[in-house]
Amino acid sequence: MSEQFYAIGGTAENPFYVKIEGLEEVQNIIDQLADYLTTDAAVAMMQEVGDNVAEWMRGNINRQFVKHPTGTLRASIDSVVMSNDAGDVNVFVGPNANLPYTLIHEFGGDIYPAIGGYLKFHGDLGWRTIKWNGTPNHVHMPERSYIRPAFTEHEGEIVDIMEEHLYDAIASGAANL
Repeated sequence: MSEQFYAIGGTAENPFYVKIEGLEEVQNIIDQLADYLTTDAAVAMMQEVGDNVAEWMRGNINRQFVKHPTGTLRASIDSVVMSNDAGDVNVFVGPNANLPYTLIHEFGGDIYPAIGGYLKFHGDLGWRTIKWNGTPNHVHMPERSYIRPAFTEHEGEIVDIMEEHLYDAIASGAANL
């Protein structure tokens, strides 16, 4: 009788695996179930995660930008799922990178005039214009994070979505054994 052990882990080549030695019948069933964790199932899982994170980001913008929201930043947030022939599946979520102000809102920072010697901005007192006079005139933008909280405040919900998809894929595979 051979020694029995099991291992659950992941590697760069195989992000999720279960290995059982000494119980070949159980190992064969697990290997067959892995066939049902398809790229299509992973894409569906990542699309749901991405869509939810994008919606949470939009909600954060609604809370952070109460005074003067134009809707452009909110409307630019999208999620895109990408997969390759190796079966890797990733989701990218966030605002359109072509909007120059996406990161200054997320992290805060100083804004200096770029053209014409004037900096025009909307603040608590309405629209203001600062003339550049050779001294470091600038406006400090406070952090109004909307990207990071979408992940950190909803971590449990993201895990729940992923678990549900994995359980469904395994149940589907088990029904076909």
